[in-house]
Amino acid sequence: MRELLDAAAGHAASYLESLPERPVDAALDPVAARDALDPGLPDGPVDPRRVLDELVEYAEPGVTAMGSPRFFGFVIGRRTSLEDVDRSYIAMHRGIEHTARERTLG
Repeated sequence: MRELLDAAAGHAASYLESLPERPVDAALDPVAARDALDPGLPDGPVDPRRVLDELVEYAEPGVTAMGSPRFFGFVIGRRTSLEDVDRSYIAMHRGIEHTARERTLG
């Protein structure tokens, strides 16, 4: 297990060391990158180190250069208006009041 974790750390270090020369954009579009990660299942058991190395090899063209320690991922979603927040707050409290009233009046 230690050898496998050391290998994973080695791949991570290689990635970090390549950041100054690595292009920011990926060499593959998202669909091609996804397809590259699906080489098919083997007929039998495979050495975990081989699995790790192949994963790195297949994923490499779709990996982007994001080396900032302040980057935590993209936020994907929609903006929430203040009206939506107010509406959900009111609905939540009406539900609480209704439940409390049922418990009190029984």
